[in-house]
Amino acid sequence: MQKETIDIIGMHCKGCAGGIAFALNALPGVKNAVVSLEENAAHVEFDEAVTNISEIRKVIIEAGYNVASA
Repeated sequence: MQKETIDIIGMHCKGCAGGIAFALNALPGVKNAVVSLEENAAHVEFDEAVTNISEIRKVIIEAGYNVASA
């Protein structure tokens, strides 16, 4: 399992964070995703044999938010 923290741009409320967390946790290979409005970040634990950081970032962008450059 791999753990990554991804900075998210554009969250304004707990609903935003909840929506992103829901989308990330639905992605195959993601074991656990916690999104913090206070930190403007997602903490994601995932199986790198099933998914990767690019796919995780894509889910966040498709949910309507931006990610900070790595």
